[in-house]
Amino acid sequence: MTLTQQLLAVPANKWIVRQIVAFDWYDGPRTGICKLSFPEAEFWFECVEEKHNSEGLDLRLCTVSTLQLGTLDQVLKSLAELGPPASPVWTPIWRFADSSQRRDADIMVAHLLQVAESTKLLICAASFRSILGCWERKDETTPLIDLLNEIPFED
Repeated sequence: MTLTQQLLAVPANKWIVRQIVAFDWYDGPRTGICKLSFPEAEFWFECVEEKHNSEGLDLRLCTVSTLQLGTLDQVLKSLAELGPPASPVWTPIWRFADSSQRRDADIMVAHLLQVAESTKLLICAASFRSILGCWERKDETTPLIDLLNEIPFED
């Protein structure tokens, strides 16, 4: 079963987020790895559109790329020097003892991007404690902000 089939088979509000490792953060995760306990899956996400929420967290629309199960555990081992995740949504502080360790971490992230397989899936989330929606983008002409405007602000 493909990641697309797997994720679309379960309503997004039933997904259980086990761990997020965010590599880009601006008022919330923008790019990183998501590991779900249910359905069991791992994927790379990247924010492609945002809807500002003056009352709290912005709503984010992200693309999804397939990663192999176990990828997040390998990433955490590679980043062990930075300490264990402090919360289910973790943004490691990119401070290493020396430049070679930082270079190795940068290479590891670049490699993730190379092996991640793009999908047509889009997910919607605010805090990433939960995923608010997931669908396959079939109409490339619809502006992404129009898709976000159809989703209520609840997280």
